[in-house]
Amino acid sequence: MLEKFLDIVFQKLSVEDVKLTDKFMDLGCDDFDYVEIIMQLETEFNIDLQPSDVSYHNGYNLKTVYELYLVCLVKTFPFCDEYSTKEMIDRLEEFEVIKDYEVDLISLNSLFDFYGYEFSI
Repeated sequence: MLEKFLDIVFQKLSVEDVKLTDKFMDLGCDDFDYVEIIMQLETEFNIDLQPSDVSYHNGYNLKTVYELYLVCLVKTFPFCDEYSTKEMIDRLEEFEVIKDYEVDLISLNSLFDFYGYEFSI
């Protein structure tokens, strides 16, 4: 998922390189670009990103590429509709699912167990 996610951001912004630590504003991303990125991510990953999940500029919440990646990641979970996106991201941190910007599958399995779901790759 990460590779495809970064490819979408890279292609839309036409920059030389995209890193998870990059800030959208530093990549030259404007409101129109951001909305197009969101729409493409929704289509590619079959997810529904609510404005409150991905607010930008006015009420700017997501500053980095990594923050948007986390939102997209939790939206792919089968139990994402039962909990707020913020709660899900807090759980990612609590279970240490993301370590050095990589998904730890053992920790992800523990998170799924916590919510009563079976994890499968």
